[in-house]
Amino acid sequence: GAWCWNGFAPDNAFSVKATRAAFTSCIKEGVRSAFITLWGDDGAECSRASVLPSLVWAAALAENVNASEEEVKTLFRNAVGGEYDDFMLLDLPNCIPGKRGAFQDPCKYLLYNDPLTGYLDYTVAEGVSAAYADHARALSEAAVREPSYRILFDNLAALCSVLEYKADLGVRLRRAYKSGDRKTVSAIANSECPEIIARIDVFIGTLRRQWMDEYKPYGFEVQEIRLGGLKERIKGVAARLNDWADEKADAIPELQEKILPAFEGREPGEGVCFNSWSMEATVNRVCWQ
Repeated sequence: GAWCWNGFAPDNAFSVKATRAAFTSCIKEGVRSAFITLWGDDGAECSRASVLPSLVWAAALAENVNASEEEVKTLFRNAVGGEYDDFMLLDLPNCIPGKRGAFQDPCKYLLYNDPLTGYLDYTVAEGVSAAYADHARALSEAAVREPSYRILFDNLAALCSVLEYKADLGVRLRRAYKSGDRKTVSAIANSECPEIIARIDVFIGTLRRQWMDEYKPYGFEVQEIRLGGLKERIKGVAARLNDWADEKADAIPELQEKILPAFEGREPGEGVCFNSWSMEATVNRVCWQ
């Protein structure tokens, strides 16, 4: 498999390791035919073109199981018309500080994780905001170098730009609320929340262009429903925060709760693999299944 089914960003680094192991085993056991899967679990948000490094590795290994990275880079340049190292940057949205879990997908679950109930805040490590700011810059620079595939890089740069503020929003809100810091809570409501919404608008635009380039329009309504709902939720959260900051409300009940591990045996700040919008966005039921 070329790992493109776990949210918005690929995992080429893992796919390359797995493909090398799989092809080595196939050749050893005399398997003459193999195929690579590209799934689209829970929304198919990830561009199929983002796993081109994995697919070029598969092509190289099918010819020579001992193919080197330099050989693959040359093949990639000739076949794709881009630079292998640039395309490997597309993995960045899922590479953040903290103990790394297998196949973690924080760029999706931290996007949709609720700012108030925020049970996935347990996975957030220090430094995540700065990491996403760095990722956004790196991907934006790569977009300029890769004009033929610019939309892939622009889209994930826009996502990282959202996550610069959104990823640890709940952690910072809870900390300020529990310390009685109404000034910080007011600043988040009136400055950060509108900025997050504006950045989501940019992200929706790039995601729409990427989707329409690659697919038929069917299914994009899912993205608009989810991201539109996220924007409306942030508006509602901002209103609640302002009520408390202006002393019109005595409490914000959700922020009074202690955040517990969402997954058994996980350490604070340890990433997880959790590709389910309906369970990321709320601890309450979105639909009956």
